[in-house]
Amino acid sequence: MILIFDYDEEEAVLLRNAAMFSIPYEKTIIVRSFSDAWINAVNEKVRLFIVSLMGDYKVSGRITGIEFIRKLRGYEPYKYVDIILTAEREDVINFINRGIYCAGMLESPVDIKEAGEMLDFLKGRWKEYSAGNPRIDGILCYTRYRRKQYIYIRSIVFTEKHSRYYIIHTTGNTITLDIRCAQKIKDELEKIGFISVNRGDSVNPDYIISYNDSEIYMSGTSECIPVSPLGIKRLNTYLIKGSIYY
Repeated sequence: MILIFDYDEEEAVLLRNAAMFSIPYEKTIIVRSFSDAWINAVNEKVRLFIVSLMGDYKVSGRITGIEFIRKLRGYEPYKYVDIILTAEREDVINFINRGIYCAGMLESPVDIKEAGEMLDFLKGRWKEYSAGNPRIDGILCYTRYRRKQYIYIRSIVFTEKHSRYYIIHTTGNTITLDIRCAQKIKDELEKIGFISVNRGDSVNPDYIISYNDSEIYMSGTSECIPVSPLGIKRLNTYLIKGSIYY
């Protein structure tokens, strides 16, 4: 099911039409209040949420779209569910910079063509998941403190392998793991497009700003990553071929 949480009736109907055209096999519903959104989320199996950051602000004076997303992320069945945000661009960017992952964002007033393209992309990604071929948009599973934990691959900027530990740097935080996890994760990331730039470091090319013969400059971090001659060759090959994710 697809749940649209948007007080703006015109925008909600437009989004529903786009969803029914792109993903006709999924039931689509519209809700306009926090309580209705949460009741449906708990009682139904929702595959995609489309949430206005304004929520029912015009009625209650609270930005309940944000509250709703935070509650979804704290609820185990929806901890990693796809969410599309709709709002004015500055509001969306400010919210994403707080480290809460969403599958995409649509600027209000929403363009139906842009909404359709995003929904088509998600539909294609779901098919790849079901075929057992996740891309960089997928989720990385790792074990920490004897518990399975998950991280969105797209949020990873680069990784470091040291003699005793393995570090994953994301746009929001840094995760330190036992060195025994390193090779398996490193191999998995490189299979889906991360580039090994020296003996221990792998980078997500989506975050590369620039590089020279000795260093790589990445967005999302103030660190300069050293690069080996073989790493330079791999980076140049990537630039010639273009993005290998799509």
